[in-house]
Amino acid sequence: GDTRTNRFQALVDGAQSGATSSGVDARIVEPSITDLSLSANPGTVDAGDTVSYTLTYSNPSGANRATAFDSVVSVPLPAGLTLDLGSVAVVAGGGAAGVTDNSAGNTVSIDLASVPPGGTVQVTFQATVDPSATPEQTLAATASLEYTSLPGSNGTTVNPTGSSTPGGSGTDTGERDGSDGVGGVDDYVDSDPASVVVRGITTLKSIVSTSEAHTGTSG
Repeated sequence: GDTRTNRFQALVDGAQSGATSSGVDARIVEPSITDLSLSANPGTVDAGDTVSYTLTYSNPSGANRATAFDSVVSVPLPAGLTLDLGSVAVVAGGGAAGVTDNSAGNTVSIDLASVPPGGTVQVTFQATVDPSATPEQTLAATASLEYTSLPGSNGTTVNPTGSSTPGGSGTDTGERDGSDGVGGVDDYVDSDPASVVVRGITTLKSIVSTSEAHTGTSG
């Protein structure tokens, strides 16, 4: 939302010739994805159970918002869970486009070429709790998202500025990305954790029959 005012002067032999031009304002607009969410259901599991995960994020609409490009969201699953690669599904809404599923092994990885203001993304997938999971073990996963301010590593001539950046992504003369992390200048990142807990062992004792009146009903 910051505004930068541009003016120019004409110089002849180092001296200004004529008046300084009137100002032309340029307003800075950016994407802003801060609502990445990962949830797991059910929260308490046994070995062999299926865990269903839902991941969502959006680029909100409004003043001073721009398209998020080259977004990459990934969720590496911990030991104790096995990802069902065939269960990975993506729903892109609000103009979000260019879905690529790069999921492999035990990691979900989804790229989107562009998420415009008002764009939404939902990723669902399932995993199975391994027999090796131990009672009361916490199986924690974290979704991580990174995106950029321009398409490609230097922008392309089809972006709104009609030009490419001279520097690479994350440099002072390049597009913004997530290389500085939260709180930095290049802070186009977000993350969210989700955990499931393996059910603990419980001991159940019941009397089937007894000849002692003080211990229960005689059978």
